[in-house]
Amino acid sequence: MGIGTQGTSTLSSDLETQFSMRGYIRCEEKGSNGEPCTKDEECCSEQMCVWGQCTVNTTSGTEGTICTGQSDCRPDLCCAFQRELLFPVCNPKPVKGQSCLSQPNLLADMLAWDQEGPRDHCPCADHLQCQPHGRGSVCG
Repeated sequence: MGIGTQGTSTLSSDLETQFSMRGYIRCEEKGSNGEPCTKDEECCSEQMCVWGQCTVNTTSGTEGTICTGQSDCRPDLCCAFQRELLFPVCNPKPVKGQSCLSQPNLLADMLAWDQEGPRDHCPCADHLQCQPHGRGSVCG
């Protein structure tokens, strides 16, 4: 029994070493920036997934970082899905004069905004309202 236990321990140690080496090699192969990602764990330890790419020198809650709810983003940003990405990220709220998506039922939209989860789009910044303008809508 002693040999079997020792053999298992050695095998386990060898697998941990190989896993650590693979992780190190993976980070070396990736380089410092730019590899595609869908979550922070896919990036090297000093990187975060920002706008779907591993990026260094970034802080959680800033524009483009992955979020699961509104509290994950700075106050001037909102957690919303992007068409190009399959996951929500912190997005800037549209400011005065920028295009927005007007909701036919403003009350329903305001109630939904109180929910913590990611949104389909961001509301206007600074208590602005999304107003019809030409063929679209702008924050005003």
